[in-house]
Amino acid sequence: MKKLFFLLLLATFASCSKNDIKMLTRYNLPQNIRIDIPSDSMIVIRSSSEFDNRFKGYTDELSKIDFNKYDLAYIQGASPTGIEDFNVQWNVDTTPYELSINIKNNITTQYKIWSLAYLIAKRKNNDVVASVVYDNAIDR
Repeated sequence: MKKLFFLLLLATFASCSKNDIKMLTRYNLPQNIRIDIPSDSMIVIRSSSEFDNRFKGYTDELSKIDFNKYDLAYIQGASPTGIEDFNVQWNVDTTPYELSINIKNNITTQYKIWSLAYLIAKRKNNDVVASVVYDNAIDR
């Protein structure tokens, strides 16, 4: 039984390489941040000037980014109900990179805006496509 548990644990960690972990870092954002992009759309910010332009009014609240080393992947959306949980999955073995977000909703609160951001190690083709699925609690 211990061997089976160890093999399952090893398989879990093998699915994420060390390069993937070093390549992506979650970037902390203040709650309810909103910038001028469509909901559920991914953008990749590659410079300080683009960052300052996109995040006007929030730059004092945000950590500085070394854009010589990183790009910032950013997505935001709006849930018609409350949010119970996020399930975020990255596939960095494709070009462009793929981000899948499954949002588990609940019906305890109304309309909730959300945003996620990740630092991506600077590379030539740091393009990202994203898909967002809203999973309603009523449907479960």
